[in-house]
Amino acid sequence: MTRIAIDTGSFRGPAGSVYEADGRLFRTVTEIGRKQYEAVRKSASFDEAVRKGYLVDCNELDKKDWPAGLSDAAYVVEHKRIPYISYPYEWSFSLLKAAALHHLNFQIDMLDRDISFSDATAYNIQFIGPKPVFIDMLSLRPYRPGEFWLGHRQFCEQFLNPLLLRALNGISHNAWYRGTLDGIPTLDIARQLPLKKKISWNVFSHVVLQAKLERGALNASKQAVENVRSRQYFSKSAYMGFLIQLRNWITKLRPLGTGKTVWGDYANTHRIKKKI
Repeated sequence: MTRIAIDTGSFRGPAGSVYEADGRLFRTVTEIGRKQYEAVRKSASFDEAVRKGYLVDCNELDKKDWPAGLSDAAYVVEHKRIPYISYPYEWSFSLLKAAALHHLNFQIDMLDRDISFSDATAYNIQFIGPKPVFIDMLSLRPYRPGEFWLGHRQFCEQFLNPLLLRALNGISHNAWYRGTLDGIPTLDIARQLPLKKKISWNVFSHVVLQAKLERGALNASKQAVENVRSRQYFSKSAYMGFLIQLRNWITKLRPLGTGKTVWGDYANTHRIKKKI
């Protein structure tokens, strides 16, 4: 009898979980996630996202092909296995930047189809060779008119702030990221940046202003925060423009201080001499 095991990293999402059986990977969609999944599937084909290279290969299975033990699911999808699992705190500046741009490009494509994202965690991106790919299809949900990007803060902490740490201050993000796992808080990056770097409109809007809002939220009651959110309205065109502007800014970021490193001359100093 085939033994099926749940992936321990997929327990958080009530909409579904990931399982493994006989070397194959399966994602369940629960009754809680059924309506959202069906709406996304109808509005924007998952196959199209796979074809464009945004989403990892996925194949919705007929019920007769489901592995034993998943009969309570609403749907079961089989995913192509990622050859090697890596994490954002391990990535170089260029890989983190590629992952950030992939996430934004995917969002822009989906928003044009009235689909948005429920979060913006960097852990939803993996690499197949040098190419990033999105792995959590259940993060996609129908766009709600007037909503602001719910994952903006998470995107800043897990993508933008680590990139800015290197691009503006010349400090590698890896050790800091590894120590927190959830990224670099905007309040912390705001303290790290000198005043002259904060004059930039991009830095002001995504770091300085964001940090100010977070400080205000810490001092406000939960009800006050909910009242502010309920009065917000963000048009779809403004939402799209916001994503495009952020993508264009990140595209231009370059690592500061890419001079000589401990390992820079390793290939030359440890070259193996050929025997004659």
